[in-house]
Amino acid sequence: MNKSKILIIDDDTDLVASTKLFLQNQNFEVASAINTKTGFQILKSFNPDLIILDIIMDSNLEGFNFLNELKSDDTLKHIPVVMNTSMARAIGVNMRSAIEDAENFPKTMFVEKSGDWDELLKAVKELLQ
Repeated sequence: MNKSKILIIDDDTDLVASTKLFLQNQNFEVASAINTKTGFQILKSFNPDLIILDIIMDSNLEGFNFLNELKSDDTLKHIPVVMNTSMARAIGVNMRSAIEDAENFPKTMFVEKSGDWDELLKAVKELLQ
C-alpha cells in the first residue's frame, strides 16, 4: 500500500520539523515548504494527497491567498487542506466554523496550532478518506 503524501507549507521551521517527524512516524510521506511560492513549486512535482497550510507567513493572508488559488485551479482543487494556524487564538475569532462552512473551500478543515497531535492527525485522516 502506498503512503499518503502530505505537503506542509509553514514558515515556522521548528514546527515544520516536528510535524514532519510526527507524520512520518504515522507512515505518511512528507514534503515541506517555508512559503507558498515554494509550496506551489513542490506541489507540482510532489503531487500531495493533502496540504497542511499556515495562514500568516510573509503576509497576513498568504495562506488564504494560496487556498484561493488552489481551489480555483480545476487540476488542484480536489486536494484537501488542513489550515493549521494560531491566528484564531491571536485575534479571538472562531475560524473553524467560518472555514468549514464556506462553500468556496471544500475539503478544508481548521486546526489550531496547539501541539495537539491527536487533533491534527484526526483532521488529516478525515480529509484523506
